[in-house]
Amino acid sequence: MRHLITFAIFLAAITAYALGLGPLYFGAPLVGSVLLLAGVLFELAFWLRLFRRTPTASSAGK
Repeated sequence: MRHLITFAIFLAAITAYALGLGPLYFGAPLVGSVLLLAGVLFELAFWLRLFRRTPTASSAGK
């Protein structure tokens, strides 16, 4: 489910870039940049939590 939310945020970011929504900030729409950053942060948080939960070989034998 988390990946679907991230995908939807990335799709909204692409749409915002394509339509030019928001004030221009160094040539790129601000709304698209914020959505893209949010999607990257969500995906990064997911992968970090996944790797933190995976037991390592040394901790599995204890």
